[in-house]
Amino acid sequence: MLRNDLATPYTLGISAGAGLLACSVIVSGLIMPVMGLVASGTAGALQAVILVYALAYRSRRGDPGSDQMKKLFPLS
Repeated sequence: MLRNDLATPYTLGISAGAGLLACSVIVSGLIMPVMGLVASGTAGALQAVILVYALAYRSRRGDPGSDQMKKLFPLS
C-alpha cells in the first residue's frame, strides 16, 4: 500500500489512534462487550489513517494549508 518500507503502523500513528480511542472508551466507563472495544480500536485506527492520508494529500498538492503544517512540524 505504501511505497516506503519505514512507514509502519507505529510511525504513522495508526496504532496510537487505535489505542487512544479504545482507552478513551474504557476510561469513560461505557459498559460494552469485548467486540465493542475491538470495534472502537478499529475505528480509531481508521480515523488515524484518514488523517494521515489527508495531510499527505494536502502537502503534496501544495495547498497554502501545507505551509501551516510545516510551521507546526518543521522536521517533516
